[in-house]
Amino acid sequence: MHYASAQHSTIHFNADSISVRKIHYPLKRLLARLAGRTPYEQRTLSWNDVTKATVYKRDVFAHDLICIWLRTGEGSGIEINERMLNWENAVNELPTILPGCLSIDEWFRDVAFPPFEENAITIFNRFE
Repeated sequence: MHYASAQHSTIHFNADSISVRKIHYPLKRLLARLAGRTPYEQRTLSWNDVTKATVYKRDVFAHDLICIWLRTGEGSGIEINERMLNWENAVNELPTILPGCLSIDEWFRDVAFPPFEENAITIFNRFE
């Protein structure tokens, strides 16, 4: 689940799961409500299903965007990124929620530099 409009997305998490909720833009929200649908999309993933977490950067034209892909055993997953609301809390809690996961202090510099390079790093692997 990749969101180009990350500033309209929020990360929700607790001890059991993580969710990413994308709020639709005003017109799409109105149309969804008129059609009787929810004005947002949400994807939830149980922490028990997360088998791997990879942090990387995406080049989004004039700057980089740091992202984390939380992968399940089936290959699906959720991408969270630094423009989403609640990013800092989620990233800081990952080592507590996923035992063995590297902390942001252990990976940030290697991912952030050099700029405009993907610099992908596996920060959690349930089977290693």
